[in-house]
Amino acid sequence: MIFVIGLFFFSLNHILLNLYYALHETRIPLIISCTVLVADLLLSYFVLMPLFGATGIALATVIVSALQTALFAYGLYYFFGFTFYGTAFAQFAAKSLLQCALVSGLFLIL
Repeated sequence: MIFVIGLFFFSLNHILLNLYYALHETRIPLIISCTVLVADLLLSYFVLMPLFGATGIALATVIVSALQTALFAYGLYYFFGFTFYGTAFAQFAAKSLLQCALVSGLFLIL
């Protein structure tokens, strides 16, 4: 069920990745993706899988996906001067995460 919450970050990653491609920049997403891949392997195999089993792998993927979202957003800010509006984004994130939590709750009930 933790994987449902990760859908928010997976969706955001796809949008942010398309922004990089629209700017004809592929090097920065490659570096971020490779870094996140190594972090995911280390976190899932050595930390969370021994503690939680298969659920630990899903939890590691969600955590690393949130990290990837943060790195993509920071890269857009640092290299291209993008402005992110914190209040509007926080409202959007809260609504989206609430929807994911509700869907996750429905999966638990059914």
